[in-house]
Amino acid sequence: MTTIYLVRHCEPDFSHPVNPTRMLTDTGREDAETLADFLSEKRIDAIYSSPYTRAVETVTPLSRITRLPIITDTIFREREGGRGDDSFEEFNLHQWNDFSYKRSGGESLAETQERMITGINDVIRENPGDDAVISSHGAAIGAVMRYFRPTFGYHEFMRVIDFMPWVIRIQVHGNDLSSLEAVEEIFHIHRPYSG
Repeated sequence: MTTIYLVRHCEPDFSHPVNPTRMLTDTGREDAETLADFLSEKRIDAIYSSPYTRAVETVTPLSRITRLPIITDTIFREREGGRGDDSFEEFNLHQWNDFSYKRSGGESLAETQERMITGINDVIRENPGDDAVISSHGAAIGAVMRYFRPTFGYHEFMRVIDFMPWVIRIQVHGNDLSSLEAVEEIFHIHRPYSG
């Protein structure tokens, strides 16, 4: 069996305006240590991450403990929000109610889901029978949850918006997600979202 631990990053410093280089807060770094302790009790064989700073910093303590390199891949990046004048809540409500909706220059949740599923399947094929961690982002992981649970929508997304980190365990018997055995939320720390 192959196990994937899909991890939403720890608390980011929203005062940093540049999304890809937004780092963790001091609290987020402490939570990354707690996350590493939790995950190091598993048999981790590989660590992947979005290249965004906060995602890499989230699994850096785990990398140190396990002595495994962090393999970064843009396929695990956050959803591209694009340009628009709607509020965060309005934008998310529109996207979760219409999975194909996107702002100018942005990405729909359907597109986000497609690349995330492709990336997860690639990791499964690269690590047959192993346990791998993938550090990613809230909307991207939410889109993956929608793949498994079609009822995962706006209210479910808002339920987990304060979960930083948030860990989903995915287990498969074969070479991709078509051989899904189980998917479950197994760990989170509640940190109020202030983005």
